Amino acid sequence: MIRNKFIIFQIRIIRVVIAFSIGWVLALLIAGCERRPLEDMSRMKAMIPITIDWRTKAMLDPDNDRENLYCASVYFFSKDGPVFNGKPWCHLRMEQDVTRDSIMLPIGRYQVLVFNNSPTDFPSHVGFRGTDRFDTFEYYLVRKSASMWSEGSYDEPDILAAMSIFDYEVTPNMVYRTRTDGSSLSAEEKAEADRDLRKLLNLQPERLTQEVHAQLAVENLNDVSYCQAIYSATPTSVKLATREYSTERGSLSFELTSRIFDHEQKLGFDYMEQSFRILGMLPQPKSPYRLALRFRLRGTYEGGEYYPSILQEPMQFDVREQLMLQPAPDADRGFDRCIHLSGIKIPPIVTGGGMFDPKVDSWQEEEYDVPMGKSRRKNNNINKM
Repeated sequence: MIRNKFIIFQIRIIRVVIAFSIGWVLALLIAGCERRPLEDMSRMKAMIPITIDWRTKAMLDPDNDRENLYCASVYFFSKDGPVFNGKPWCHLRMEQDVTRDSIMLPIGRYQVLVFNNSPTDFPSHVGFRGTDRFDTFEYYLVRKSASMWSEGSYDEPDILAAMSIFDYEVTPNMVYRTRTDGSSLSAEEKAEADRDLRKLLNLQPERLTQEVHAQLAVENLNDVSYCQAIYSATPTSVKLATREYSTERGSLSFELTSRIFDHEQKLGFDYMEQSFRILGMLPQPKSPYRLALRFRLRGTYEGGEYYPSILQEPMQFDVREQLMLQPAPDADRGFDRCIHLSGIKIPPIVTGGGMFDPKVDSWQEEEYDVPMGKSRRKNNNINKM
């Protein structure tokens, strides 16, 4: 009898334990479906997807242009203080795939910069500064040493394509949506979180550098070896966030070596051409845009005697009006700006009798008017001022 009562008592105890356990489990499940207080989520992060379209505006091929698109950089600058291990910013370097990636971001507000390559991937003739802040992040040209005909110039910049986002927010709902099954969110909250998560998809950086095509119609081109050129109107830096170009005027030096002869008289002139890259256009209205040219004449033999090549006196042109033509006449060839100079007269080489002076002339600026219009015929002469 006593044994039976003891067994019944044990059964009751087991039932109580089972009921208590079930209740505890249900309580945990219910608590798991409830949202955590915001202060408990301060260290939680949302998984943010990122995709970048480099083709549409930047005109870069992510599959074949690894020189200008070795990697992609996405910088996040926190508006809420140092949330990245004591720093207010973080750098996502996209290398294996420059078109898509993802990043874990804490709840908060951010400013975003996107550009091709990273600051350490660009060559030494360009650089970055002010990279610890969104509004001071700047790409700049590094000055070269002075040469015999220039007080100091710059190499042309590497291709730079960038975009900025001034306000991007990671919300608690974005954390719930990407880190849980989202069952605690209403349909409206899920839809809103999904919209916010799509804000960094299909980003389209734009070119901040521009391609210029220079064409020079030259009389007596056969006597020209090559042409030295200095373009004295490029900004020396640009801020990526605002696309604000510096007011400092810089000079780019380059050479024209390509000579094209119109043997069939289809154009009516022989010419030299070269493309070069500038950082952008100067922000000052009506700024002069000068192109200085200095031709080197070829060396010749006559009567068994060699006459060395010489440099002609420099000529200088204001090409502002041509550069301002939009769309550029050669836009169909991928150029943003064009310079077409016609009627440049090179005196023929005369040798013998002491008429050929081989010394190098000193720099003396001579200015020339530049004819406007799309016509590039030989009779559009440049008249010396």
